[in-house]
Amino acid sequence: MKKKLIIHKLFTFLLFGIIVFSSTPIYSHSLQETYLKHFNEVRLEIQNNADGLDVGKAD
Repeated sequence: MKKKLIIHKLFTFLLFGIIVFSSTPIYSHSLQETYLKHFNEVRLEIQNNADGLDVGKAD
């Protein structure tokens, strides 16, 4: 009886861990896509507002 309970708890913990860690990369990937999309929008907006070729001065 006690051995079955331990196996059941271990299996539940293992299943929970698989679910949590399998969804983590998907979430981080969607965050990265959102960040890159926002970054590209800001970059395009800055380029559209620029008057011409912006060449920086050398120090």
